[in-house]
Amino acid sequence: MRMTAPALATFTAAALLAGGAFAADQTLTGSVAYKDRSALPPNAVLEVALVDVSRMDAPAVTLSSRRWAVQGQVPLAYSLTYDDALIDERMTYAVQATIGVDGRTLYRNTVMTPALTRGAGSEVDIMVDRVAQGMAADSGAVSGGELAGSAWVVTDFGGPILVAEKKPEIAFGEDGRIAGFTGCNRLMGGYEAADGKISFTQGGMTMMACPEPYGEMEMKFNEQLAAVARYTLNGDTLVLGDENGRAVMRLVRKP
Repeated sequence: MRMTAPALATFTAAALLAGGAFAADQTLTGSVAYKDRSALPPNAVLEVALVDVSRMDAPAVTLSSRRWAVQGQVPLAYSLTYDDALIDERMTYAVQATIGVDGRTLYRNTVMTPALTRGAGSEVDIMVDRVAQGMAADSGAVSGGELAGSAWVVTDFGGPILVAEKKPEIAFGEDGRIAGFTGCNRLMGGYEAADGKISFTQGGMTMMACPEPYGEMEMKFNEQLAAVARYTLNGDTLVLGDENGRAVMRLVRKP
């Protein structure tokens, strides 16, 4: 059947649009592994996600994710399709991975694993760490308890109130990860919190040169964060303390 000129033009435009949509689909590949020698059970499930970690004051935004039934043992190969139209070369992206069984997370990556921009490519290998099962929630995520899904601004490091225009921030994700801001640089990592006890696993951090007073503030923030072992939550106030209960950082809930 021969098409009329208007019909042919409409068909051609639709084909071009469809072709453009398909052309925007790209693939991220790599492997997921861990260091211990434990064997994965036959019903293990691997989940990999591409996330936007550009915002310093909020949890990562998922752009694409996929789940697989695990076949064999680590390293586990993965292939994740994403829409290239969502990628901005000015932004920062990372890949997250979890391995779980029956809704319970066994392994996850706590170190930021960059992808696609800022020198990172589309072939990304991910190293995951074993989750402390005493901290695991029934949903499979590491339990952040009452902190999960909240964001906070640092008011002081256990002493005088900070007067800088930009203050450090911490956002606790519901997936056991944190997104932090030192006042100058952005950091990512993991956390485990339960029964007033908390620990952090710091992953990657951007390396911008920091003018004063932000350079000194960043150094203090990282130093205090490394000492945190306990927390006390009272409404919109969060106090992070060391092993002896001494307050090392006070924060207020971010609106």
